[in-house]
Amino acid sequence: QGYVVREKLFSISGEDFRIETEEGAPAFDVVGSNKIPFGIGGLVLDKLELRVAGGPLCGSIERRAVAMATAYDVYEDGECICKIERDVVSLTPSYKFFYEAENDGNPCYRATGSFSQRDYDIYARDGSEVATIGRQLFELLEDRADT
Repeated sequence: QGYVVREKLFSISGEDFRIETEEGAPAFDVVGSNKIPFGIGGLVLDKLELRVAGGPLCGSIERRAVAMATAYDVYEDGECICKIERDVVSLTPSYKFFYEAENDGNPCYRATGSFSQRDYDIYARDGSEVATIGRQLFELLEDRADT
């Protein structure tokens, strides 16, 4: 199953997206905020909420303000289930994903590529590629006014 991420043309936070199936059906909404509220683990710079399209909250991703490198916490039902950390020793931008339940210091996934352009690959612990995420910059769609 593939998904398409559509950026909203007009967004107050600048971080609002719609995720659709390959067939164009709404799947998820991503709502961002660039405020500095006090989060569960301390000061939070950015927060993205993932919701079922037009429905309930599935989880959130919060950027930690106090960290040696860029770091995010992933929450589900208010509980941190995953940590994402930028690899500080890497020639290209690279992020490591850690499940909180495992807590063994060994990342379960690694993502590399151009994150600002939303063009990157995700690899499993064994090195196999599990996902490729890309972006088409000037995609014009007749029936989508806000893409």
